[in-house]
Formats: sequence, C-alpha cells, structure tokens
Amino acid sequence: MYNTPSSRRKVQIRSLMVLASLALIVPPVEAQVLHPTKITSSDPGALATPDVKIDPIYTHRVMGRSADRKLRAGLSVSKTMKRTEISESCPVDEFLYILKGRETFTSIDGTAIEVKAGDAIFIPKGWKGRWDTEGSEEFYVIYDPDNLLPEKNAE
Repeated sequence: MYNTPSSRRKVQIRSLMVLASLALIVPPVEAQVLHPTKITSSDPGALATPDVKIDPIYTHRVMGRSADRKLRAGLSVSKTMKRTEISESCPVDEFLYILKGRETFTSIDGTAIEVKAGDAIFIPKGWKGRWDTEGSEEFYVIYDPDNLLPEKNAE
C-alpha cells in the first residue's frame, strides 16, 4: 500500500500538513513581560516602604536585581558624618552615582578621590582604604557574582 515512492510521498505530505495544522491550533507560550524599574530620589516614598533597611550608616533599599541575583541596584541615604576603614578587600564591585552630599575614598597608598553631587565612582572588588562621608544620597549598583555580600534587602 505505501510501497511505491508516490504513496510514501503522499503520506509524508499528509503528516507534514497535520503537524502544521497542530502548530496553528496550539497557541505559542508567551514569555514573561519584564519592565524597567525607575529609581528616583525625588520620590518621597522611595525610602518609605516596608523593604527599606536601616543600618548605622545608611537607610537603603534594593530597587532592582538581575534574575541570577548577582547584580542589584538601589538608593541609599546617609545623614551623618562617618569614617569607615576598609581593611579587608572590598568583596564586590560597586558603582555609585552621588545625588547629594560628598564622599572621599582614600586608597591604602594615600590616593584620595572626592566625589560630590553629580559625580560617579566605581569601587573595584579588592579595593582597600578609607571612606569618609559628610552625609550623602546615592544610587548604587553592586555586582556580586560570588554572593559574598549579604543582600541588604531580601525579597
């Protein structure tokens, strides 16, 4: 019955038509819709939510994180003058964009970098030195591929 080349070909064509019709009937799986997260210091509610954390220096909130949780971004505010010695290597890479205030980062060789409102600084993993703040407000991004720094806010 299906031993001739033309009959085998007809069966193959019918099989393909059935598969094609099934593809038209089964709706495609929709991908999850992702949205950007707006982080703004002018929002009075940005640091007034239940997931805000307060430590001796900062009030801070993680406002976005990558799916693998290795990268996170947020807003932090310090209202007090503080000097912090970083004697152990900084365990993560961190980017800061200063919105208000002033901070000084002094490396162990004495090189000092002062940042103020409108400036940004990148602190590489392994950095050692002293960090002084006169009070500041900043956006931060932390890259922590080894999960060495406990997350400031857990979901």
